[in-house]
Amino acid sequence: MKQRSLKTKLLLLTLGLFLASGVAMTWIQSSSLNGLRDDIMAQTRGALEQEVSRSLQFQAERYAVQIEDQLQQAYQIPLGMAAQLEGSMAQPDQRLSRPQVELLLGSRLHQANGISSIYAQFEPNGYDEQDADWQTGASHSVAGKGSLEVYFTREQNGNIAQQTIDAATSDAKFDTSRNEFDIRNSEWYLCGRETRRPCLMEPYLYEISPGQKMLMTSLTVPVLKDGKFAGITGVDMNLPIFQQLAEHLGKSLYDNQAEVTLVSKTGFIVGSNRHSDKLGRPLTEAGLVAPNGHPADTDSDFILQQPIRIEAADNQWWLMIKVPKALALSQANTISQQLGSLLQATQQQQLIAIVVITLVALGLLVWFIQTITAPLSLISRHVSHLASNEGDLTQQMRIDTHQELIELGRHLNAFLGKLRAMVQGSKQIGQQVHQQARGMKQTADAMRSSLDDQSLELESVVSAMHEMSTTAVSVAGYAEQAAQESEAATHHVSTAQQTLSRARNEIHTLVEDMHQADKAVAQVAQRSTNISHILDVIRAIAEQTNLLALNAAIEAARAGDMGRGFAVVADEVRALANKTRSSTDEIGQLIGSLQTEVTSSQQLMSTGIARSVSTVEGTEQAFEALNQVVTQIQQIHDHISQVATAAEQQSAVSDTINQNLMRIGDAATTLGQEANASQRLSEALEQAATTLASELDRLRT
Repeated sequence: MKQRSLKTKLLLLTLGLFLASGVAMTWIQSSSLNGLRDDIMAQTRGALEQEVSRSLQFQAERYAVQIEDQLQQAYQIPLGMAAQLEGSMAQPDQRLSRPQVELLLGSRLHQANGISSIYAQFEPNGYDEQDADWQTGASHSVAGKGSLEVYFTREQNGNIAQQTIDAATSDAKFDTSRNEFDIRNSEWYLCGRETRRPCLMEPYLYEISPGQKMLMTSLTVPVLKDGKFAGITGVDMNLPIFQQLAEHLGKSLYDNQAEVTLVSKTGFIVGSNRHSDKLGRPLTEAGLVAPNGHPADTDSDFILQQPIRIEAADNQWWLMIKVPKALALSQANTISQQLGSLLQATQQQQLIAIVVITLVALGLLVWFIQTITAPLSLISRHVSHLASNEGDLTQQMRIDTHQELIELGRHLNAFLGKLRAMVQGSKQIGQQVHQQARGMKQTADAMRSSLDDQSLELESVVSAMHEMSTTAVSVAGYAEQAAQESEAATHHVSTAQQTLSRARNEIHTLVEDMHQADKAVAQVAQRSTNISHILDVIRAIAEQTNLLALNAAIEAARAGDMGRGFAVVADEVRALANKTRSSTDEIGQLIGSLQTEVTSSQQLMSTGIARSVSTVEGTEQAFEALNQVVTQIQQIHDHISQVATAAEQQSAVSDTINQNLMRIGDAATTLGQEANASQRLSEALEQAATTLASELDRLRT
């Protein structure tokens, strides 16, 4: 990834940002819409739940009032009977007779619809203390006991029939044994006898005919005499009417999907549209929970518990309604599905809009990135040309987009201009050095040729002096010849002296030329040093640019996703700074190589100058020696006439001259060696100047 282009990185980064932002926006909006949908559904569900609760409450209260009214109306019969009997018992002179009581009960049953039986049963002597008078022969009194006990029933055809109560049946009203539900078998009588308050019996199944049972309840009211229990009066109420009410209520609620149950105080089923086979049985047998008056809704059902207050008996029944929430809230589920479909369509439209916006933004981004990367590519190509072998310094970068890139191009153009001027100056100096080295080489060649001639002449002089020394014994005989030879020697020595004088002058000139060449080489070294300083400045600028780019990358990294684009640009600037540093290093290597060659040239020049000075000194010595030779030859010429008489002196002088000539020969040999060394130095200097010119020519100016 690091090696990919800046354009690719910016495209990938921006595309990723657009996609991430689009996904984030979609997710946020989707979450918001889902939350809004959930809120709407919660509010809708809450409103529907409240509406369902109110509706159920209304229906339950309406039916509860009906049930309560029927129970209250039924209770008015025993209450009225008890009050009338108590009033009769309180006034002995106006007391109803037993036949009148019997007639009263029969007429009341005949008038009361929904009542299956009516009865009044008293304790022994409880009514009129005349049980002994009614031991036999009376339908209203128990045979053998005489107690007042009247019992009328309504037959299936509607006729009223009186049931005879025998002694065993009469005694059964005191039975305390309990049935399967732990209720006393004579609770209908014992409850009022013990509490002296009206009692509402738990519902029970009563066999009205063989094989046929009916759910009933007993409504009893104690009859008190002087505050003491005297007997009880009551009615048996048929409860199928309540079963019909439960079924009717169930049908009216959600297409008979609701469960309606009428429950007694202790939890016996009075009526149910779902559990008609459990009438008179405990709720637990139907899998139901006894009501407690507290909210009983579950996660799946609405459960309403409507109390039915029977004030006369201080009792309370319950009307329970159970409705599945899925059924009651079906409208809310439909709304939820519609909202879900609408939300999905909205999300699809938003996704399409994000894709279109992303494509348009991507096109604009490609155009904008192109305006950034095109100048960078131009700068990269220019720097690549600078780093190549051609080193074209004449190119100019023309950047007209983005202020930072324009400034960078302008600074690089200024740097190339300065570098081009320095390289041009170095080329001129190199050409001067090359020309001076070539002139110095030519001078060294001429000096070497002259020294060769001088060496030949010195060899001739040495040979002549050797012959003169060998023939010193016959000097006298050959005096004239010696004079001639001395004149010739004088002539040759003068010639050698002139030649040596010219050689000395040429060597002086060579030394001066070498001094000038040394100064020129020193200038080249100084200019190379200046170029190195400028390269150091450029290198420092590149390092500073790299450091600034690194700092920018760090700041961009701190900025997180918002700074990734700047981090990529900073990486590219760092890469450009590294390329600049690499280019300056290559130029520095070239300048270093040039400085090395210049330093070598300076050393060679210094060595050549030193040797030239030594050669000058040897030439001066040779010149002085030649002066001595000339003087001696003059003496020989002046005293040639005395040669004959001074043969021994001549032999000695010849030996001296021979030794001097040997030294001159050695000096000439040394001078030739120095000339050879100067020639080699000149060639090396010329080669160094050629190398310098070749290296500088690699940079096109």
